Amino acid sequence: MWVEQLKQSDHALWEQFVRRHSRATFAHLPGISEAFEKAYGLKTVTLAAFCSRSAGNNEAPGTSEQRRTLVGLLPMVHIKPLLWGNEWVSMPFLDTGGVLAEDCETAEELVRQALRIAALERVRKLEFRQPGNGSCQTAEAVAHRPAQENADVVEGYRKNVLRRKVRLVLELPDSPDTLMQSFKSKLRSQIQKPMRDGLTVAAGGLELLDHFYEILCLNMKELGSPVHSKEFFQSILRALPETTHIFVAYQKSTPLAAGLAIGFGDCLYNPWASSIKTYRKLNPNMLLYWHMLEFGCRRNFKFFDFGRSTPQEGTYKFKVQWGAVPQPLEWSVYTLGTSFSSEPREEKSRYATAIYCWKKLPVGLTKWLGPKIRKHISL
Repeated sequence: MWVEQLKQSDHALWEQFVRRHSRATFAHLPGISEAFEKAYGLKTVTLAAFCSRSAGNNEAPGTSEQRRTLVGLLPMVHIKPLLWGNEWVSMPFLDTGGVLAEDCETAEELVRQALRIAALERVRKLEFRQPGNGSCQTAEAVAHRPAQENADVVEGYRKNVLRRKVRLVLELPDSPDTLMQSFKSKLRSQIQKPMRDGLTVAAGGLELLDHFYEILCLNMKELGSPVHSKEFFQSILRALPETTHIFVAYQKSTPLAAGLAIGFGDCLYNPWASSIKTYRKLNPNMLLYWHMLEFGCRRNFKFFDFGRSTPQEGTYKFKVQWGAVPQPLEWSVYTLGTSFSSEPREEKSRYATAIYCWKKLPVGLTKWLGPKIRKHISL
């Protein structure tokens, strides 16, 4: 087995490996790495593990390129935080990523090689966003455990494992009617109310991007967080045109809520969704999510991933009411030196003033300034 960086000519091999691997997510696809490059100019590095494959009796001898077999990969994106340092993250802005390998030995070797290269380039932090392997029933307890302290030191990097977040996943039945009947009466009424009030939902692609982005910009300003560039979402839609869908809830022609969903394997992922605060009493969010779930059922997806949340916070409770089950996210963080914050409250207090000031800015300014800042923030 040997490890090397994937080349442009290897993208077909990369995609085939990801699509057949049982633990892969859309975050591992080459199109996602390309979206980071095109939208933000971020450098991406993908390490791949290969093993030799002997030619069979009926196979003509060929080059080593023809006989090699991909057995593992690790896509990474180079993030430069605003103040100092540099990081490699797999994958930034998303919930998952990390090492994808056929066995533990291969996975460990990919990590070692990544750390060796990072040490030569003085990368101060590497973060691999692996889905946790704990049971759904104990996911919340796992998420509340503190990060591992004084853990392994590998190639000069100290390893910690963050378990602050969970992803909320709903198992989908064969039909939307079955799903609707599984909801409590209160939830059904919250879905039916916007229907009675005349709200509608449109599903599509690039033609709905402007409406999706306007809603996202308003929502991110309310949250006090820089928004992604429109080019980032445009790049994803163009990289994965058959499996990426935008949903927008309308009152007549006015867009009130929107979400972006990406289908991969047997799961429909919803990494981004927003609604306009002014119209929330109309419940556009409930109708929006229902249409995404209905879409998932009709397209024969087995699961719907609502995205990550902190246990017991508002978004967590919103997702759980649909029947979603928490699954742990375990993010492995390797840092040079000893500086590492394992307490989320420290991070929140550190940015409290910036969040407050951001909320006071005009929307137009946040749309212009947000993407310039956002590409430096890996969350």
